[in-house]
Amino acid sequence: MEENSEEKNNNVESDDYPEEHNELAIAGFALVQCKYSKTEIDFQTAKHLNRGKSETHGGFLPLLPVSKEFIEALSSDEEFVLNLKVPEHGMPIDGLACPDFPRVKNIRDQIGKFGAPFEKQLTVSDVKGDQSRLTITKDLVAEFIDPMMIDNDEKELSRKVDGIPVLVYDSEGNQYEMKFKMWSGKSQVLTSGWKAFCNANKFTAHEDWITIWPCRHKKTQQLCFVILARRFPKIKQLVPKKSGNKRENASPISAENRKIKQTRDDS
Repeated sequence: MEENSEEKNNNVESDDYPEEHNELAIAGFALVQCKYSKTEIDFQTAKHLNRGKSETHGGFLPLLPVSKEFIEALSSDEEFVLNLKVPEHGMPIDGLACPDFPRVKNIRDQIGKFGAPFEKQLTVSDVKGDQSRLTITKDLVAEFIDPMMIDNDEKELSRKVDGIPVLVYDSEGNQYEMKFKMWSGKSQVLTSGWKAFCNANKFTAHEDWITIWPCRHKKTQQLCFVILARRFPKIKQLVPKKSGNKRENASPISAENRKIKQTRDDS
């Protein structure tokens, strides 16, 4: 019997990735956020540090999974960092599958349906104060956002200069009003509120990789987005390298870690 899709979409507090990755996320989060740039911190120490931070901030952190192997490679292997490539469009840089639902406690009563999440590296133009927009390429829009459109009319309006109004939620469940619209006829953007969102979350170009969940408001059916970030300080701007119509994998461990998603999808 198929799982009830509405029940699945409402279950935003579900631990939808393995517990060991949850623990690694806690450790990795503390490690990459650490300000002591010249200090080597092992994962056990990082885990204890972040547990203390969790207690200080109320015992809840809306974290994303992090690959231990990826973090260790970034910390110890300069050649690995230099050879990183952009993964297949929308795939996480470390190869782990994105959770089906964002672990943001405050939105569980507001969101009725989630679409498939995707990841994007923030660029300089994404965080520049005088541009105030998050650019999303056409291929990402077509694969991840278009399926969440109610009808062709909404899709067409989102391609216009005026765009459509949307709500965007951050890691604390804070809500921002924005516009999702076409920019210069080349790509679509989140704007008219993105600058405040970016500043509040202190996003950094290149180092921050954001995961975006397209979704629908439970009561109004308005198009929404939930955006969470993971920070990898040693990563610079990665240039996409294409092989045919597909981008190459981010790293050798990416292909192995993607088996996690395949196993989940087959179960």
